[in-house]
Amino acid sequence: MTTKTGRDAADRRASGAVPERQKRRTESSATEKLRSRYGLTRPLLARMLGVSDGTLARWEKAGGAGGTGRAAKIRRVAKILKGLAQVMRASYIPTWLEAPNPACAEIGVGAPVELMERGHYETIEGMIFFLGSGVPT
Repeated sequence: MTTKTGRDAADRRASGAVPERQKRRTESSATEKLRSRYGLTRPLLARMLGVSDGTLARWEKAGGAGGTGRAAKIRRVAKILKGLAQVMRASYIPTWLEAPNPACAEIGVGAPVELMERGHYETIEGMIFFLGSGVPT
């Protein structure tokens, strides 16, 4: 005899739907992979995502309350990190993110991570473009 719960799980598997708990675990695994791959501390990645260190720790531990907005933000930060790795050594990325930068000073912030904290990802993407193009700014 199949229970309602058993049928629901079978229906989800058949439809390709991913349970919410598994989605949250994938998101927390994604942040752990980003930290490992690029040598980021939890506080630095939290700043890049615009959340507190404690919030990121909860995401990584239990997944926390999720949503598509959070997953989209993690994907966007991952794309930025991948772009940075194309124009500099991955081991230098944390230093670049936190170091005072003249281009950031023109915008009114000290370092690239401050732009990311405020959600100005497009500005960072523009900086990456110019770094890769070799065009002086």
